[in-house]
Amino acid sequence: MKRLIRILITFMLALILTGCNKFNIEVKKPNNDSILKGQWQVKNYVGITEEEVFNCNLLDSKVSFSNEEVFMFDKAYKNITYKAKLVYGEQYIYNTIGFIPDYLKDTKEVEVVTISSKNTYLKEVIVIDKGILVIQDDVLLYLEKIDDKPMENINEKTGADETADSEKISNGVLIGIKDKTDEGFTYKTLWIAYDGKKIYSKEVPFLLLPRKNGFFKVSIHREYIENNYKDNIEFVFLSGNPSEKQADLKVSKEPNINASKEINFIGN
Repeated sequence: MKRLIRILITFMLALILTGCNKFNIEVKKPNNDSILKGQWQVKNYVGITEEEVFNCNLLDSKVSFSNEEVFMFDKAYKNITYKAKLVYGEQYIYNTIGFIPDYLKDTKEVEVVTISSKNTYLKEVIVIDKGILVIQDDVLLYLEKIDDKPMENINEKTGADETADSEKISNGVLIGIKDKTDEGFTYKTLWIAYDGKKIYSKEVPFLLLPRKNGFFKVSIHREYIENNYKDNIEFVFLSGNPSEKQADLKVSKEPNINASKEINFIGN
């Protein structure tokens, strides 16, 4: 019995002494750095709407990513968040730009990083083996990392201003509007954007059709033939290229005379 009591007392003392000991344990802050962190430079490019793009002024330009801010193509953004997902490379690239460049064939799983500023979508970046891919102005850009450290004092060095106004916000909602007139219908598109503090809006006097390779202007052109007329629904690619180059968009040119047309719905 005495032996059992001594064992219990020894065990209790051990617990007390252990609780009084100080452990020198270093708790490290988790590494939340984005896979994009650092500076990147445009090394190559390919046109999305045309095979050849001449005089691409983005060649050799630099972009910078950090946990707090992003600098891309002469614009700076703060309050940055990143969201990453794994996708099947070839299928994602084809669905995004409509074809697969030769150097991206046999691309398997890739990481796609969505970048947002103040909860507003900015850009998607495709991470491949040797670099990243970014779409800008209907051009697929290939960038390689040139520095693991992001740019410092971006606004001071570049003169970039991240203040959101209607000239700098590139994301928003498009609303098509149709009005009836004595001669038929008029169409316009209202663009609405929100930067978290203020609502911005702009209006254009035609319908805009957004597609993966750019924007199309959709309108009805009335053609007069002597005392008769006919309406043609036309699609114009806003880069200036005729829509006939787009195999999936057709211009409606029916021979019906004095038959007015109206647009009720457009979509991809």
